[in-house]
Amino acid sequence: MDYIRGLVLESIISAIFDRIVGALTEQPVELVCVFILIVWSYHAGKKNAKKQVTLENSYDAASKRINRKSTRIQALNELQRIALEGGYNYQVKILLNLVDYINKGRKKSTEDEGCPSEIFKAFTIIANLKGIVQKNFFRKILKRHNQSINLTKAHLCAVELPGADLSQVILNGANLKSANLASANLTKAKLEGATLTNATLVEATLTDAQLDDKTNLEGANMTGAKIDGGFLQGVTMTSAILTNASLGGANMADVKLAKATLIKSNLQSAQGGEADFTDANLTEASVENAKLTGAEMHNAKLINAKFIGADLTDAKLEGANLTNADLTGADLSNADLTNANLTGAKMIGATLKDTTLVKTNLSGAKMRGVKGLKQETLKKTRIYKGEPMPDLEGAICDEGKVKLNWNGKEMPNPLTLPPPS
Repeated sequence: MDYIRGLVLESIISAIFDRIVGALTEQPVELVCVFILIVWSYHAGKKNAKKQVTLENSYDAASKRINRKSTRIQALNELQRIALEGGYNYQVKILLNLVDYINKGRKKSTEDEGCPSEIFKAFTIIANLKGIVQKNFFRKILKRHNQSINLTKAHLCAVELPGADLSQVILNGANLKSANLASANLTKAKLEGATLTNATLVEATLTDAQLDDKTNLEGANMTGAKIDGGFLQGVTMTSAILTNASLGGANMADVKLAKATLIKSNLQSAQGGEADFTDANLTEASVENAKLTGAEMHNAKLINAKFIGADLTDAKLEGANLTNADLTGADLSNADLTNANLTGAKMIGATLKDTTLVKTNLSGAKMRGVKGLKQETLKKTRIYKGEPMPDLEGAICDEGKVKLNWNGKEMPNPLTLPPPS
């Protein structure tokens, strides 16, 4: 019976189709095209409407399941799929839904528990959604809805979030050890007490990020990172790589940068009082007008570095290599340059009041117009045989009582040693 009904229905449809085709063949081509376009638009609209209903139903179901522990991971995966398929409107809805879920989940978890895996998954979905990483979408939506993400004490070891927009995310006390945050936007992120040891932050932006003396960036790769004006006071950055990094105007007081690599980095106008640069490499770094009073720079590599106008009062530079460094107008009052190498250094107009220069190599140093120098201090310096004498024309020695001449006629003889092996 069903077979007969099918044949009858097929015959009717075929007859109707033949009538329509026959009618259309008698019409102009333009009319036929308009008819086809209308039919196609109708079916496409119907299909799209059906897809939207399906997405909306899926979204409602997933939003409910996210609150049940047994179906939570499944719901998160479903929301991720909907966000990628549904476009901008669904991305906004899901973003705000997940932010609300994360913050509620953080309030329920204990301090020792850290960040549950489901909450972390929700966070990674947010950070990796198409469109959210692009064009500051993430930050704009959160700002518009007065929202923020709280991942305090989250366990995010070795997380892969290159290029992610993590601006304004609260990561206080979070464990980001070995995390990949290359090119990530961490503008105004809160990283107080966060652990980022051996993390990758190449080309990352940390402008106005909040760090403190418990933040640990030991061994982190921050090549090309932008930290201008950053608050790095007391932060541990031992052995970190900051080649070509920009730290202009940063607060670096008490920062721990022992054995760090800062080749060609920008520290102009940085405030680094009592900072520790022991054994650090600042070759060709720009440190103009920086305030590094009392900085520990024992055995630091400062070759060709620019310290023009820098304040190095009370700095400890024992054994530092300042070959061809530019210290024009720098203040080295009470600094300790014992055994330091200033071969070819440019120190025009620098202040050397009470500066310790015991066994300091001044071969070929350009010291015209230096202020505060003492005759007894100069006698303790080193000039290697065969190397040019320092240029001290116009230098003020012993408050002007001793006149120093660039050709050495009236210059007290410094300690002359054979060339170093």
